[in-house]
Amino acid sequence: MAVGPIGLLTPAALPNPAKSPGAGGPGFGDVLNQAIQHLSDSQSRADNAVLDFLTGSDQDPGQVTVAMEEAKVRMELAVQVRNKMVDAYKEIWQMSV
Repeated sequence: MAVGPIGLLTPAALPNPAKSPGAGGPGFGDVLNQAIQHLSDSQSRADNAVLDFLTGSDQDPGQVTVAMEEAKVRMELAVQVRNKMVDAYKEIWQMSV
């Protein structure tokens, strides 16, 4: 099984912060909802892979491990993003006007 290299993100793949939500680009809430949906999907895939493996269906242990690690990494990323958002909110809240 060959594993290809991880490519760099191109500017076209990243959302343009200069676009306002009314200009046709996705808003912050839309991007956040999409990220949460991807997280939920990866958790479901990992759960299904483990369940299939445990029930004896034809599931490769390597695929189960990959699905579980993907779900773990996505969850860790979500937690770190949440922590940064909370820190930013606290910093803004403590600003004096």
